[in-house]
Amino acid sequence: MSETPSPRWARFGSEARRLRTEKRWSQGELGKAVAVSKAMVSGIERGTRSPRKEHAEALDSVLEANGALVRLWSELADSRDVPEWFRDHLMLERRASEIRHYQPLLIPGLLQTGDYARSLIRARRVHADGNSVEHMVRARTERLQALADPHPLLWFVMDEVVISRVIGDEKIMGGQLDHLVSLADPGAVRIQVIPTTQDHPGLCAPFRLLTLSSAQTVLYAEHMMGGETVDTADRVGEAMTLFGQLQAEALPPRASLERIREVRESL
Repeated sequence: MSETPSPRWARFGSEARRLRTEKRWSQGELGKAVAVSKAMVSGIERGTRSPRKEHAEALDSVLEANGALVRLWSELADSRDVPEWFRDHLMLERRASEIRHYQPLLIPGLLQTGDYARSLIRARRVHADGNSVEHMVRARTERLQALADPHPLLWFVMDEVVISRVIGDEKIMGGQLDHLVSLADPGAVRIQVIPTTQDHPGLCAPFRLLTLSSAQTVLYAEHMMGGETVDTADRVGEAMTLFGQLQAEALPPRASLERIREVRESL
């Protein structure tokens, strides 16, 4: 059995250890309370043993975590098909009350259909087997459903090339544009499209702004090998100003929705 801690499950173990320490229990005492060995408790806390759902439920109950450990277990289990560099950001995404996303290249991941995501993943990961691809597709397309309840404010600004570039084939792209309309039409998601022009303030890499509380917003800046989460006030403020400029350059949400429909009809 491997004694190398899993970075993913070490997070769960750290929280379980904190709760156990608060109750002033030994690992042996906690093990008896949840009907597992002291060695198992030790392994869970160190991240060398992967807890099952029933372990998370039992620990949550006896440590009086009010569902926090079960929710953490679910988040970590769901992230197994998410790249390591994106996992911390995924946790922040699920806590956010507002998400603002600028995308100059592709449909944002939160809004992708399975067929669209599958086309992108197969193009990027040419050696991945079918099962791996499907796991990654599911992890990406289920992100929207996993967001906090009540649903956070979701505001997307994208270049017109994002909706006009055909990914996969015309059928796949048509289904993707239909999906955007189905999300934006009732107002659950706000989308703005920047008309094709020679230049505008957003000729840069994609970025996201996540509001976690009234006093905390973080920036996630994407690049070729992943992304970087930034919480310094000056850089977050700069990104917020840029996002406002991009909104001003873009069509209003209603006109953007009509533009998406026009592109869909032209396929």
